[in-house]
Amino acid sequence: MEEMLTRLNLRRRHLNVILKLDLKSAFDKVSWSFIKAVLAAMGFSEDFCLIVSNILEATRLSVLLNGQPDGFFSPTCGVRQGDPLSPALFAIVINAFSQSLKDGFRSGRIEGFSMPRHCHQVTHLAYADDIVIFTTTRKGSFGSCRAALTPSWQLPGCL
Repeated sequence: MEEMLTRLNLRRRHLNVILKLDLKSAFDKVSWSFIKAVLAAMGFSEDFCLIVSNILEATRLSVLLNGQPDGFFSPTCGVRQGDPLSPALFAIVINAFSQSLKDGFRSGRIEGFSMPRHCHQVTHLAYADDIVIFTTTRKGSFGSCRAALTPSWQLPGCL
């Protein structure tokens, strides 16, 4: 990978950059309202969105203190790791990020790798809880990448 990047960067004014984002900890921070909005935007029925909302909001957690449960509390954001629904919900969140990045590349706000003309342009890859972004050091690309992934999916209480 490093050799490929070095070759691509030869004789370029702006360097190509690979950004790898590990979103594992985002499981705990994703906003429920964002999940509901994305589900609705994807065309899921109101009934389905209500069921998902009820599952998320009915969650009760407890902390072990000296080996004993110490009361219960309700979280206000995040998807529980280990819950059968969590991987699907998180995949929906990753898909929303991916779409936001696609829009940034299409509009030109984010610049993709400088590639030879005959090569297919790859802008980003998303898998499991990782996103890999292929961009340049050109002014504005980093800021636009960050804006595309800005925590519109988080609430202040979930940071």
